Amino acid sequence: IPYTISHNENCILVPPSDPLNLSKAILELIRNPQKCKQLGESGFRMVSNEGNLETMSTNIFSVYEKTIKLNKGN
Repeated sequence: IPYTISHNENCILVPPSDPLNLSKAILELIRNPQKCKQLGESGFRMVSNEGNLETMSTNIFSVYEKTIKLNKGN
């Protein structure tokens, strides 16, 4: 996930199974509507640019190519 999204730029990342930090993140957004709006808009732009089928296919293909090249060396 971190290669796709960035903490405090287009999302707020919290560790899995961590309700305390999740609740803190939610409260932070409730108390700071401007930050909530900014994260929402940035997240929407990221998904609009990166979330389309063509871009996702290209990115997945690139990962496969790199993996194959790395495994050829072994």
